[in-house]
Amino acid sequence: MDKKIIIVGAGIVGVTLAWYLTRYSKANVILLDQSIAGHGATKSSFAWLNVSYNRPDFYQNLRLKALDEWHALDDATQGKLNISWNGALSWHDTNEQTESFIQSHVEQQFPVEPLTTKEITHKEPKLLNYPDIAAFVKEERSVDQLHVIKILLEEACQNGLTYLPNTNVVQLLKNDKNITGVLTDQEELYADQVILSAGVNNTDLLKPLDIDLPLFPSPCILLHLNHPNSQEFIHRIISTPEMEVRAFHDHQVRVAEDYIDDTVENSPEVIAQNALQTIQNNFAWSEQLTLDSYSVGIRPMPKDEMPIIGKIGDYSGLYLMAMHAGIVLSPLICRLAMNEILHDKVEQDLEPYRLSRFGN
Repeated sequence: MDKKIIIVGAGIVGVTLAWYLTRYSKANVILLDQSIAGHGATKSSFAWLNVSYNRPDFYQNLRLKALDEWHALDDATQGKLNISWNGALSWHDTNEQTESFIQSHVEQQFPVEPLTTKEITHKEPKLLNYPDIAAFVKEERSVDQLHVIKILLEEACQNGLTYLPNTNVVQLLKNDKNITGVLTDQEELYADQVILSAGVNNTDLLKPLDIDLPLFPSPCILLHLNHPNSQEFIHRIISTPEMEVRAFHDHQVRVAEDYIDDTVENSPEVIAQNALQTIQNNFAWSEQLTLDSYSVGIRPMPKDEMPIIGKIGDYSGLYLMAMHAGIVLSPLICRLAMNEILHDKVEQDLEPYRLSRFGN
């Protein structure tokens, strides 16, 4: 008998997992979301596919593998994901810090190329302020996450996925230590496996099971700036101590900013205006740059900032997927998780990321 699987949460992780399960198995998959796919934390992500810095080697290696997995996913969808392959340019507060950053990654066999001022100018001619040295990583890239979700969701539905948007999951259903399904605001749904990929909402769903999930809300701000020719204005991801910016489609630029607090002087609107001024101070042609909109996303942040993946305690029929870097990791994590969910096997690449590492 084919497995019946419920996925709670249709962000990039939930949708990607649904795509894998419906493509590579005959499982009966139901995908639930309290809103519509991709309109939670995913929507406000900068969507930079990069390797994490200053993290344990095994985590950086996982993210490096994830970049390769994006290639495979794009191939599997016949290039429909529209990945930007232009790489990323970055520098730090001092030349010494940038040089140290480059050296540490070269030692780990990660291809980071040092660029001189002349080379930086060639890659980004509209930049006004250049350092003496910058790091360039051609393997890093970016995506339009809502477009990716659209493509994967369409294909998953064609392969038999049942997608139920605007469906709020109230609680997990269980029989002793066996999770049997979910109670929604509309009905009870039963399944062999329930997968939690609902971001910070995973915490509330697990509380009735006396599971204290070490996961916290981490707000972020994404700015949408308009420019009549963004592809000529900026060519790739640029990350500096002052800004994190990239081109997005023909007439839009995206900027990532940290959420500071809820005071008036640090409101998202004030941060958005300050960020716009910073971009204008650092680029030529910026007089045509205008603020279109901004959004605040609530990202799930595990206590040690690394993913939490796998079965939960001694409960059967329950699998957790919670991570801060969902867009970067989703193709790899979801492929590995699919094997664990369908075949009850242990994927060694996921072993460092079990909930049990926190003593739960």
